[in-house]
Amino acid sequence: MIVSFLLENLWLVLRWAVVARPRRGGRDLPEQFTFQTFCDWIRHELEAELERRWEIEMNGVGVPDTYGPAAG
Repeated sequence: MIVSFLLENLWLVLRWAVVARPRRGGRDLPEQFTFQTFCDWIRHELEAELERRWEIEMNGVGVPDTYGPAAG
């Protein structure tokens, strides 16, 4: 819950202070930089940084022949 609160507030600050363009009568808030876009961007960066590893090191022996199929 607190993470979502912090993410939403960070998005609001970025949207207002960094992305929005100042103009007469207030800032021009971009419609493309939605909260969903912000979350997708964070998820993409985390996946790239943490890069899941789908391969594991094996022992090279394998399953012994004495093991048979499960009874059932």
